[in-house]
Amino acid sequence: MTAQTVYRAAFVLPVTSAPIRDGFVAMTDGVVRSVGPVAERLTGASVSEVDLGKTILMPGFVNAHTHLELSHLAGAVSGDRGFVPWIEEQSRLRADRSADEMRSAIENAVATMKANGTAAIADVSNSLAAAGSLKDSNLHALILHEILGFDPSSAKTVMTQSGEIRAAAKRSLSANGGTADANENGEANPSER
Repeated sequence: MTAQTVYRAAFVLPVTSAPIRDGFVAMTDGVVRSVGPVAERLTGASVSEVDLGKTILMPGFVNAHTHLELSHLAGAVSGDRGFVPWIEEQSRLRADRSADEMRSAIENAVATMKANGTAAIADVSNSLAAAGSLKDSNLHALILHEILGFDPSSAKTVMTQSGEIRAAAKRSLSANGGTADANENGEANPSER
């Protein structure tokens, strides 16, 4: 019989039902098996119990729209002039900042999210610069490759550059033991859906 771990907390927030005062979450092999009031928990020799004390036990947060590669621009670009001027100002400032500055800001943003209970994110990215940091973070992450262009005559160049960015990110992740979950068209590989 596989051992079960019971986590006790002052409050358990199951999300799908009301909060439970003096609650528990029971897990086996990383899977939640039961949730309820402490008085209803399973006990016995095959149960390991962890009392988390005066805490709230709840599922991790999901941040469904991040731009980690822009973390180093926090507070640097005013958003009150419209979308196109906002994007243009970001592009100008990004060109003046170093890759190390961007990488450091991404790592700080990832650490902050983890410290505040984030378990999963969807990161919208032009450069895919956060791919390595996200792989190393153990967060569940979906990276959405955003391609921007305002001049139709440069569309082919923009698409070629975006393909090169995806290929470089795939090579980097593969070389570091990661996996790329999308094919060249940005679609999930059938075996990885």
